[in-house]
Amino acid sequence: MSTPAVSDRIRDMLALNAPHLTAARLEPSWELRDHTRLIGEALATAASTPGARVAISCPPQVGKSQLSAIWAPFWMLARSPGRRIITTSYGTDLATRNGRAVRALVRDYGARYGLELEHGTASAAEWYTPQGGGVKSAGVGAGITGFPADVLLVDDVYKNRAEAESPATREAVWEWLSGSALTRLAPHAPVVMIGTLWTPDDPMLRLIDREGRIEDGGRWRVITLPALADRELTPHGDPLGRADGEPLPHPMIPEGDVEALRAHWADKQTSVLPRDWESLYQCNPSPREGALVSWDVIEAATVAPSAVPHAVRTIVTVDPAGGGEDEVGITVAILGADDCCYIVADASGAMPVTEWPDRVCDQAEEYQADRIVLETNYGGQLTVQPIRVAWQARERTCMMPAIHTVTAKRGKILRAEPIAQQMAMGRFRIVRGLTKLARQWASYRPGQPSPGRLDASVYAAIDLLRPPAGHLVRQSGPRRIEQIVRPPSPDQRRIPGR
Repeated sequence: MSTPAVSDRIRDMLALNAPHLTAARLEPSWELRDHTRLIGEALATAASTPGARVAISCPPQVGKSQLSAIWAPFWMLARSPGRRIITTSYGTDLATRNGRAVRALVRDYGARYGLELEHGTASAAEWYTPQGGGVKSAGVGAGITGFPADVLLVDDVYKNRAEAESPATREAVWEWLSGSALTRLAPHAPVVMIGTLWTPDDPMLRLIDREGRIEDGGRWRVITLPALADRELTPHGDPLGRADGEPLPHPMIPEGDVEALRAHWADKQTSVLPRDWESLYQCNPSPREGALVSWDVIEAATVAPSAVPHAVRTIVTVDPAGGGEDEVGITVAILGADDCCYIVADASGAMPVTEWPDRVCDQAEEYQADRIVLETNYGGQLTVQPIRVAWQARERTCMMPAIHTVTAKRGKILRAEPIAQQMAMGRFRIVRGLTKLARQWASYRPGQPSPGRLDASVYAAIDLLRPPAGHLVRQSGPRRIEQIVRPPSPDQRRIPGR
């Protein structure tokens, strides 16, 4: 045998280490990316681990279905031709198309691995190997009796939001999964579920809730891959090791082109509703009705940056955290010429007291704010001095804004409710792209950890709109908005810090 032939044989064998390697070896157009490597490795581990349970959520159109529903079954059969595999999807047509694609791979490349179709196998939805293995492809709700599964692969159980939000459809999907698909499992058969998440009642989330995560002593290895890394959504760390805000790779964008990735996901974010961005792209589904406002109200209150009117006043509001691990809320808000409050920037995050005063000052300088509104429930007046020090630490392009303090006298939810009314009335709006802030408005419930960015935005609305929530806080400085109606002109002088 010639040296090139030996090398090809070695590469073929190495490609069987994981399904993504098989795809890259056999399909010239297949592009490996960090997330497909992670998914491929998770599939390989699940296939070799008795009783494994793996749940993978990620945005649509990133190569997950092709890898899990087509390449993974072929890879499993190439390694073990006697393996019986059930693959499912939301529709029979899609499932059959996937089964046909796997069968085509066996015909085209199976000889390299001693893999072939049983003579007479014709159906794309159910076919076999001479060793007794094969693939059964079924849409959700279809009959799968008579085909025991050594592996169950579940890919996207809902076609669209209408199906996912239909109580009848949700129950039908759950009953089929529980009473039909899972009952076909052979002893120690692994189960892999992969897809985008539409609602908190997704079957994947139901199973995780019932059987628990591995890190909590349960069965499920859960891999969450949001379009933009978010430590709130992956408390155990981003699976790809990304820093907060880093984009997910995409098969059609060159590896390492971070700017193109950011532009791609930014385009997706602006083209879909905030709730769809949160659920489908950030893997964080939430109920349509939130504790404070519904997603419908939030979507109506979301405006494009170009729709923000001229600013009559600009303020930075700050909700300091109780420690470096908690979130410091920092928002920039304007009172528009239309007498509405707009949250135009959100610089919140988990940071120590040595860092957040600098960020507050940077926001105030960038947006030429005329006031900094600071909550002093935690730390009292001691929280004012770090801001003054941070401002004076370097030369600035404008005078230091006045610092006004507020002290909350009642609970957070009571302060937020009147502002939620202002949002529903169209007087309190959020610039598109501030999805973490929108998420807190839609999901916060009493008893949860204090959401700093939400509270900072509440203080902004109280300061600029003077709604009926004013009695719930104690404020320093002038109480009437007419006393400061616009930022000072360039030729005016103000005492720093006043």
